[in-house]
Amino acid sequence: KEVTCLYQYKTNITFIGTVAGLAYYNGEDIIQLNTIEQLKNRTIRCITKFADNIWIGTDYGIVIITKEESNFKFKKTLETLDGKDLGNIYGLAVGKDGAIWIATSQNGLFYYTPDKTIHYTAPEHLINNDIYTLYIDEFFQLWIGYLSGGASVFDGEKFVHFNSENQLGNKTILCITRNKNGQVFFGTAENGLYLKNEDKFYNITKNDGLSSDVVT
Repeated sequence: KEVTCLYQYKTNITFIGTVAGLAYYNGEDIIQLNTIEQLKNRTIRCITKFADNIWIGTDYGIVIITKEESNFKFKKTLETLDGKDLGNIYGLAVGKDGAIWIATSQNGLFYYTPDKTIHYTAPEHLINNDIYTLYIDEFFQLWIGYLSGGASVFDGEKFVHFNSENQLGNKTILCITRNKNGQVFFGTAENGLYLKNEDKFYNITKNDGLSSDVVT
């Protein structure tokens, strides 16, 4: 099965998302979570811990499971928030304020706490509504990578976009990370790696030594 994501839950438990459901590795064996009907044959896009539960982004909404003794149990599904469809979930990221960010492939970005939901969409806030990846840096800024749209960063007050031709243009961004020197790296679907150093962007491709121009 194609592995789509990994999540280290505890020292001895690693969740494995695939195109046909969820499993976990306990240090000795890989165990399929076939007993949870809501995860069977679902494409798993992302996994994180939030509010003492495991949140699983799938091809149709979020499945929430919880650990009870030695087993994982189904708790609930989220297919809508504030009356709006979630659809295909591509990213989950937990912020410093006890909220979770939810990235969708067609319906923009959601900020969620048990008491509050905010829906961010294009063009008012986002470049487009097709988000592929999220990353929260050490300053708790939220970085957003789009399908065919470049990237944005949100500092809690405003969104700054990086989609001009001398930045990321309309590239599809598959992953984002930031190093201790403040440089931000963007992996793309077919254009190699982009490095943001202060206000300048540099492109690194197979011609510069990468093994592939697909960087995940």
